[in-house]
Amino acid sequence: MTDEDNARQFKSWLEGNSDKHEEIQRVYCHEHLLRLGNGKKSFSSMPIGKRIRMHEITGLSFLQVEGEVSPRELDMEKIRKGEQPRVMIMRRIEYDCISVGDVVSKLGVGTSSFNRYMNSESIEPSLVSKIEDGLTRFYSSTPENSKPDGLDSGRPWYEQFKEWLVSNRDNIAVIQQVTKVYSKDALLNFCKGSKDITSIPEGKRIRLHEITGLSFFELDGHHPLELDMEKIINGQQPRVLLARRITYDGFTTSTIAKEVGLTPDDVYRYAYDRTKNMSQERRTKIESALGNYFRKSSELQGNVKTSSLPLSKLGQSSVVVRPIEYAQRNTGSVIDALAEVQKNLATITSRIEGSAVALELLAFEKPTLEQRISIVCTAINVLATQTEYFKNRSQEEREALAKAIDVKDWGYVVSVLGRIDQPSSFQTYDRAFNRPSRRSQ
Repeated sequence: MTDEDNARQFKSWLEGNSDKHEEIQRVYCHEHLLRLGNGKKSFSSMPIGKRIRMHEITGLSFLQVEGEVSPRELDMEKIRKGEQPRVMIMRRIEYDCISVGDVVSKLGVGTSSFNRYMNSESIEPSLVSKIEDGLTRFYSSTPENSKPDGLDSGRPWYEQFKEWLVSNRDNIAVIQQVTKVYSKDALLNFCKGSKDITSIPEGKRIRLHEITGLSFFELDGHHPLELDMEKIINGQQPRVLLARRITYDGFTTSTIAKEVGLTPDDVYRYAYDRTKNMSQERRTKIESALGNYFRKSSELQGNVKTSSLPLSKLGQSSVVVRPIEYAQRNTGSVIDALAEVQKNLATITSRIEGSAVALELLAFEKPTLEQRISIVCTAINVLATQTEYFKNRSQEEREALAKAIDVKDWGYVVSVLGRIDQPSSFQTYDRAFNRPSRRSQ
């Protein structure tokens, strides 16, 4: 049968078996099932475990997988003894319609470690034991109809992460730490469930665990700041630790390569242990460059387990612009504190947007009244600081500022804020005018 024939047959089954829709939607969502029935998705690309489950539900012959042992036959004792292939674990995960990310999160190991285990590659014995012990707890040796205990209980990790972000939205210093790990757009995708936890590099995941304390971000093994290039070179530490350190420090293979004068391919192959065909001369050059870099980085940062920065960024100001009440309580003078950061309105405005309204821009929830008031007050104090700067500058600088200001917007702000608390009809009518720069939008 052709793919078109399979699609028509599946669509006909869907139309005639409404009583099984709930069951089959545990395998694939409604939209995905429709695409399969319309021929826009191929059945051949379906993971084998899911395909076996679909065949059990529908009985459609083209979904049958010949020669495959049922995923229900998974026996972790046999896996340990080598009597069953490890691929059976993946078949069972697919069959149970659980993501690898959920499994990895429950096991408390890194994605790369789990993948290396599944591919029978060399990993630390302690990690092998942790993976197998965890899977043994999830799957008893007797085949059962249910999903493994603990894997589908509770809310998804991304919902808990979203809840944590919302509950900490007023802690600007903490939110800034999170947005240094991932941009607001990336965080929004995570919190919508658009990206799996397995897509988070191990180093970033460890950093997120340090900031949030959320258990699903926790990973076993060496901490990135324990990296010692001498031990890496001598085989006393796994190469994956280097990969962890790179992403923990906020680098990609491309950016760290630029920092140390190597190619991205050099860094990737070395960090992920793909050096089988690499010359000794090349390997030595890579080890020397990375060794020098991380040695200097460690000397500058000490041995404290805090987020490290590229050497090019060390020493730069990292003053946080906080809501007005918090800043007054902790610094004494908001204006002085802002002036010390940098006398540049564009830069300070950018910092405000990256902190005080970070979660507003993420669109998790509408900001509270107190948060909006804090943002307005902070903006006014920033403006006051810059006004102090410009009023004593040269005529040329003052003219440049005057030309850049949107006079209509400025007039609108002064007019509305000056009578924002007035209830009378004229002032209420005046407040109803739209912001001048947005009237045509």
